[in-house]
Amino acid sequence: MNQQDRRIWMRRIVRGTGLLLAGLLILYFIVRQQQLARAVTMVENRFHQRMGGVLDIHEARFSNWRTAELSGISLQSPSGDTLFTLDRMAVKIRFWPLLTGRVLPASVTMEGGMVNLIYCDSLETNYLWLTSRDTTVASTTRTNQDVHLNDRIGSMIDQVFRWLPDQVDWQDLTIRLDYVGNIYQLTADQVSLDKGAVQARFSLVSPLLDQHGVVSGTLDRRNRQFDLTLSGQDGQYLTLPGAYEMGGLWTALADARLSLSGFRTSGRQLSVHIDGRTDRLLIAHPRLADTLITLPLLAMNTAWRIGAHDIDLDSTSTWTIDQVTGRIGGSLRLDPGRALAMQVRIPPVPAPAFFASLPGGMFGQLEGLQTEGSLTYSFDLYIDENDLDKTVLHSRLTPDRFRIIQYGKTDLRMMNGSFLHQVYEDDRLAAQFLVGPENPDFTPLESISPFLRDAILTCEDPSFFSHRGFLEEAMRESLIQNIREKRFARGGSTISMQLVKNVFLNRKKFLARKVQEILLVWLIEGQRLTSKERMFEVYLNLIEWGPGIYGVRQAAQFYFRKSPAELDLAEAIFLASIVPKPKKYRWYFEGDQLRPQWQDFNRFIANRMASRGLIPPVDSTGFTGQITLLGPAASTLSIPDSTGMDSLLIQPLDLLPADWPITQDSL
Repeated sequence: MNQQDRRIWMRRIVRGTGLLLAGLLILYFIVRQQQLARAVTMVENRFHQRMGGVLDIHEARFSNWRTAELSGISLQSPSGDTLFTLDRMAVKIRFWPLLTGRVLPASVTMEGGMVNLIYCDSLETNYLWLTSRDTTVASTTRTNQDVHLNDRIGSMIDQVFRWLPDQVDWQDLTIRLDYVGNIYQLTADQVSLDKGAVQARFSLVSPLLDQHGVVSGTLDRRNRQFDLTLSGQDGQYLTLPGAYEMGGLWTALADARLSLSGFRTSGRQLSVHIDGRTDRLLIAHPRLADTLITLPLLAMNTAWRIGAHDIDLDSTSTWTIDQVTGRIGGSLRLDPGRALAMQVRIPPVPAPAFFASLPGGMFGQLEGLQTEGSLTYSFDLYIDENDLDKTVLHSRLTPDRFRIIQYGKTDLRMMNGSFLHQVYEDDRLAAQFLVGPENPDFTPLESISPFLRDAILTCEDPSFFSHRGFLEEAMRESLIQNIREKRFARGGSTISMQLVKNVFLNRKKFLARKVQEILLVWLIEGQRLTSKERMFEVYLNLIEWGPGIYGVRQAAQFYFRKSPAELDLAEAIFLASIVPKPKKYRWYFEGDQLRPQWQDFNRFIANRMASRGLIPPVDSTGFTGQITLLGPAASTLSIPDSTGMDSLLIQPLDLLPADWPITQDSL
């Protein structure tokens, strides 16, 4: 065959190959439409069989060789409620994965999406049916094979990024939630992802206000990471929708940034870095504080490791509140048995920066406080529900050349002299009186029965005169008991903490009050602003000892018609025993006699006092623990004990001396 013949044959082969490829391509275009129709029908039928709802795709076609278009998509619940509609969706398939048999989207374009959710109560919604699954499939693999936490979370993150297209263009997306008659509607005119850049503008309409915001940032599908920023439009604050209506929580922030990176798996462990920051966060909730809480800067830089049954926060992770940055680490074990470990470290920080960084609205009594020196903080917590006796609780704020230069809103030395004490019940002034010798009811410490002084210490705080305001072991034991009984069964407050709460803080049970109480105790005890003797004297002269009964002199008169110095051992132990619940003293009696269990308690306290050398052993020998009420309290024993009756016994008191310059009206 000569060269010319070879050229002719080559041309014929090329033409034949071209015709074959053209025929195959024509066949592909004919068959692929049929395959797409079959696939759509199969998906619709399978969804109905498994979930009971109706998935309807009105039209499905190919617009080019690797782009499929779906239109008229809707999703209905078994009861006929429409949850989701989408006018049009075009999906372009990635070419190279297609050669290996994997169908992954390269770009997605959507128009006119609507999500409609309804929640009436936990049993009446239009979407919970989506969580039900076909249980006819054998579940032996699930029972015999453990599903590891790292596999579950890793698979979820991997699937999200794997199926995420390189390009997304979604126009006119609306999400509507009807929550017990309150309507929340999120509308995004356009959501776009193009070459890793994310951009979305949205409006949020709720019963209380309308908001407009922007989401922007970057998303790297291949490296499994993102960096997104949420901010209000034109500098507006954004609030968490529904939080106030559903739980009384109100939040507002100017912007927030969240990033995820370093996603990798190694053996049975998954690692990921999560960072976040907001430059100004406002919070209000009736359980947190009675004023608005302000955080100028809140940031975190965290490294997480997730295993089969545990989650670890690397101890190199950091958190920042305004000017204070510390390290935080911890771990949570889920199986076998739950265990929690946590560690916080704050390296030396200037004291002015520490107090300036306290959240605004939580520490009103410390406003304006000026200090110098530095502070270091450490916190350790370990709880294992399988071995609660190994619980660890350690918290320490260590000063270095620390001192108070100037007191702010409140002079923390006020207990050293006479001061006006006010008692509020449910925001109502229930009593006010002077704590000091100007008040005829005030009783100096040396004029109070030693039995009562020792009984109070034995019951409330045996180490009061030796500790610095806190007893970590008591707090640890309280934590263990509360976990075991799965309720708040025991507190760990010292006399110092009770006193600060009564003198400087109101009775409202806020988280802010408890945190402020701890810091005030640390300042007063650590700086020795008031002596222990004076603190104990003030404590005995202002605590409540019955409905409208304040201080030891009123208590001695109300129950026994005696002066505080005349109280005997049984009477002293009784008064000490009712300090935790003074308005419920009638619970202790059956008729005019103490109930047997309270006689046993009184004998137990007497024995403890004797073992500590506070009373001679002879005084507790044959001690019955019984008492006889001789004062006005005796006539109340026949009154049925109820909250309503107690409230009737509480009358506003004005125990100020006649010549005291401040009157109740002026307050």
